[in-house]
Amino acid sequence: MHSRRKFWSQARQCSTSRRPEDALRELMTAARQDPKDVRAAWLLGTLLAERGQVEQAVRELRRAIELDAGSLPARVNLANVELRRGGFAAAAEQLRAAHAAHPGDIATAMQLAWLLATCAEEGVRDAATALAILDGVLARTGEDARVLDARGAALAALGRFEEAEGEAGRAAALATAARDAVLAQAIVARRAGYREGRAYVEAGR
Repeated sequence: MHSRRKFWSQARQCSTSRRPEDALRELMTAARQDPKDVRAAWLLGTLLAERGQVEQAVRELRRAIELDAGSLPARVNLANVELRRGGFAAAAEQLRAAHAAHPGDIATAMQLAWLLATCAEEGVRDAATALAILDGVLARTGEDARVLDARGAALAALGRFEEAEGEAGRAAALATAARDAVLAQAIVARRAGYREGRAYVEAGR
């Protein structure tokens, strides 16, 4: 749900502004000419992931992190690659590190909180931490449909179903007011589960 980020778009823009093969060749050349170019490394890793070259992508993204441990796009894109192949624990590790380095980045906080609240892998779920993160986000954003939706999921994961249902109700109302019918419908479905005492768990990949 909260796993798509602007950094993927930057890589796609790089590839669509010219032929993908040319973009990949240019990034590989840049990486060879300046092995310490962090941006070239994470862009290259992201484009490789888009082409299905997952192991090469992971190698380049990890190289970017070795060059700059605080690189937000490298960590977030590596997390997204791990999520695509079902590496939930590895994804959570990268998102935790990204959030620690950039606590003010709301998108990263949201992606991490959603994963911790709803992950299909029980060992990765940490609803209490997710709720604490979301409380911080809510203090900055005010009432927002996606934030309240995520809080509802975290509350339900903690067994606090009545509170979860209330948060989901407010989230659905905000999504409806914003004319986001797809989000509103998804929240309503989750709310029905909370009413029946069921937490929301994302389907495993």
